[in-house]
Amino acid sequence: MRQCRWPLTAREKTDLHPANVTAERANRPVAAPLRWAPRPPSPDPYRQEARRRRFKLAIVCGGVLALVALLAVWSVRSAAAHYERGRQALDAERYSEAIQELNAARILAFPYRDADTLAAEAADALNSDMMQEAQRQTRLENAVRAYVRLADTSLRKGDAAATARALASARELVPEGELPGDSSTLALLRGLATRLNDTCRKALAEGRWRTAAVCTQAALLIDPKDAAALRLTAKTRRGAQLQERLDDARAAADRGQWRRALLQATAVLDAWPGFPGAASLVSAAKTALAPKPTPSPTAAPPTTAPAPPPPAPPPP
Repeated sequence: MRQCRWPLTAREKTDLHPANVTAERANRPVAAPLRWAPRPPSPDPYRQEARRRRFKLAIVCGGVLALVALLAVWSVRSAAAHYERGRQALDAERYSEAIQELNAARILAFPYRDADTLAAEAADALNSDMMQEAQRQTRLENAVRAYVRLADTSLRKGDAAATARALASARELVPEGELPGDSSTLALLRGLATRLNDTCRKALAEGRWRTAAVCTQAALLIDPKDAAALRLTAKTRRGAQLQERLDDARAAADRGQWRRALLQATAVLDAWPGFPGAASLVSAAKTALAPKPTPSPTAAPPTTAPAPPPPAPPPP
């Protein structure tokens, strides 16, 4: 059956024109009526959806595989870097750092090369060092405790110089920071610092500048940041300077230079009211510089009392 398409082509229009229809064409059987050509079957939507899903799944799987590959490469490189840093730290005897780096040298859940063995060696070495450090710390605390007790005993006997020497020996063992020890040693150090400051204040009141300086030095050996000891140190230096000025005033008084002695002693009292020995020197200078009373010409000369007779010899 002949099928007709629409629209007709140019040739079909020419063949169907009445002028072009010949006898042969006229005797041909009549063609069947024209009909529209059937459309091709439409694709199945379910198959198209399945095809799209398979395509998306392929893309996702490819991305996951690529990500896994990148992750594996990164994990290997990271494990190698941690392993190398761990080996360097182990050679340099930095055992804590070596343990951390070697434990981090893993590919997923598996150790990189012999990282576990090296981490165990670093842990053993760290434990050994910690034991040695604990023993050294114990010996240090015992030595410091002995010096602190010696300093306390010397201060109770009134020997501030021996106290300072004992504390200096303890400070040689621990050049910086606080002196180590147990609770009893630390309590003894606090009490010792308090008694040293009290002894320094008493020495300042009595004008014993050398003793005050030794006490403040010993207190600063216990705690270099002790505020009370720092204030007493400054006061001791000032007192020593004023004492030198007062000594010059006394030397001037011994030479009979009472005006110079009065000026210097007064300056010392102005700088430090109640300075030991300054008030008495001011009083002596004022007395020496006071005008002497002149005797009147009509006044009778003072009579001297006769000397008492010598005692009689004892009877035979």
